[in-house]
Amino acid sequence: MQIKTSVPASFHRPPRWIPTGRVSMEQLGRWFTFVAIPLVALAAWEIAASVLSKSLGPFFPRLSAVGLALFDWATGMTGTTVIYSGQLWAAALDSGRRILIGFCIACLLGIPLGVLVGWFGLARRAADPFLQMIRPIPVTAWVPISMLWFGIGDMAAVYLIVLATFFPIYLNTTQGVRYLDRVTIRAGQMLGAQGWRLLLYVVVPAALPSIFSGLRVSVGFGWMAVVVSELVAVKNGLGYVMFDAYGFLRADIVVASMIVIGFMGFMCDRLMLLLERRALGWAHIQQEG
Repeated sequence: MQIKTSVPASFHRPPRWIPTGRVSMEQLGRWFTFVAIPLVALAAWEIAASVLSKSLGPFFPRLSAVGLALFDWATGMTGTTVIYSGQLWAAALDSGRRILIGFCIACLLGIPLGVLVGWFGLARRAADPFLQMIRPIPVTAWVPISMLWFGIGDMAAVYLIVLATFFPIYLNTTQGVRYLDRVTIRAGQMLGAQGWRLLLYVVVPAALPSIFSGLRVSVGFGWMAVVVSELVAVKNGLGYVMFDAYGFLRADIVVASMIVIGFMGFMCDRLMLLLERRALGWAHIQQEG
């Protein structure tokens, strides 16, 4: 007797990263949609710069001026950005280091606390009301107290980044644990998972999709916070260059700083998305099936 087995259709398709030898119209359409909005935005910027050149002059720089400033800021070959020439990588490294430290601290605080608050009613009643009172306070309101406590330097910046990135991680972890499917919990209990084993091996893995959503949101908040902190609390980094260039009326460098911050934030989001796909491969297989 021959047993027939069915294999999901997703297993017959090669992974997206394996080249198929030809470019289909679907792939071309995907690339077009990916670049269409940036191209439209760049064209709109160039048209607006041409129209407003008489009234705003150098305060609304053309794309060519921004590109030259960005090139010299990165390479130091033309000297057009003067004191910023060739300093892009150092500024990006300073900002990236602060983001990494603050984000890691927020993860170490937010994920365990979110699991406890989401799973234990006593922890939720004790901690959640206090945290919800602090959450609406904007990061900018914490700038004076951070400077009083930590002075001018990295500690003040990291403190602000932790405040900005903690709450998305905490809230998404709490919601992911608290509203977990009860069928999943019962299945774990039927297989012998009890107490902390149930929490560690069943609840936390099942809540990972919600946790990763919070991590992606918090990375964006971290870049907002690092700019705010570098405007007032430190003397280096991308945010500091942006504000310092504003003092010299160098709008081209200000816009170049915004582009770099946006690009680095985008790359951090792509990195988090890659980690999510690696950690939640089972979820993507279920969606494809």
